[in-house]
Amino acid sequence: AAPVPRNTQSILDYLYFELSPTQFEFEVARMLKAHGFIDVERVGGADDRGVDIKCMDEQGRMIVVQCKQYSPEKNGVGSKDIQNFLGVSTRYHRAHRGIFVTTSRFTKSAKEVAQGSQIRLIDGAELSKLYTPLLAAPPRQQEVSIPIPIRSIPANTTVRVAKMAIVSIFAIVTLGVVIQG
Repeated sequence: AAPVPRNTQSILDYLYFELSPTQFEFEVARMLKAHGFIDVERVGGADDRGVDIKCMDEQGRMIVVQCKQYSPEKNGVGSKDIQNFLGVSTRYHRAHRGIFVTTSRFTKSAKEVAQGSQIRLIDGAELSKLYTPLLAAPPRQQEVSIPIPIRSIPANTTVRVAKMAIVSIFAIVTLGVVIQG
């Protein structure tokens, strides 16, 4: 197990260097739950339409979240990223507001674009502060089921099914897939 981060830099190093982009999104989702958001769902992936997480605030309003796992020392999120997120969050997702989370920082022009909009920017320093309370509570692992349609498996492939199940379990363990509760 990785050592528990103790300060802002080590927390950001953990979130950037130790987690895959998918794991980072799950950790942001876990953080949102810990801070009172409800119905938190990670929806990120190849066709996520610019949104990695959907959730509701305490008043039941739709919130969409974009996560950018950028190098804490180098890349900053630019205005183009904020403009794109602003467009998809309001036009496509019809969200009440959006949250843009990065392990890095936001450029001056990105902050200017977000100012006066319904987009909250959470940079690496703020992310570290918001994430700190979660360090005492590790993620809860849950069972993952992988449906295998019985009709699609020929009757004489008992060994193949067992191999598929083992490969699936190996993939889950290897990739460290954890579904947050």
